[in-house]
Amino acid sequence: GWRALEMIHMITRGMLLWVDAFEAMALFGIVVILFYSVASEPKFKTKRSSSIVVNSETEDGADAVDEDDNAPSSSAAPPASAFAGVTTKVPIKPTFSKCFVWYGLFIGLLAVVDFLADVLRFIDWKLFGRIALATDALLGVLFLPIWILLLGRQLPAATERFERNERRASILVGARDDEVASLKGSGGEMS
Repeated sequence: GWRALEMIHMITRGMLLWVDAFEAMALFGIVVILFYSVASEPKFKTKRSSSIVVNSETEDGADAVDEDDNAPSSSAAPPASAFAGVTTKVPIKPTFSKCFVWYGLFIGLLAVVDFLADVLRFIDWKLFGRIALATDALLGVLFLPIWILLLGRQLPAATERFERNERRASILVGARDDEVASLKGSGGEMS
């Protein structure tokens, strides 16, 4: 009876060791993907707008004037360059703050240290067991709960932004589908 209980205890401890090591690598993968995702987000969005140029200046800074001031102008309409399209860069707020992402990357590096300590236990059980215990305690009790709380504070804004972009995309796709349907209905289908 006791032998069976001892064997079950040893097997369970061995499985928990490898589950803990996998958990550390999974945490590292999650925070690296999150870091890469936020780092690759565009920083600016270009917005096109048209503007009317009322008064143009020449290269030397003086107002542009016809060579013959007394001569009547040949056209009353402004030149086409007066209605030029202007693009401006508008900064985009990132999904998650930089501080949060860098903190997550720090947690990921601690998780890698935890994984290595778990694997290296088989070389020196006493030394790497202590290191694994310390990193498990730091991650599980202090750093990871703070990261999860920070994630919980930023997630509603990120979700709202994602849903707003999805609604905008579905409206645009719906408008295109309506245009195609009206073309098909009127016999103006293009091949």
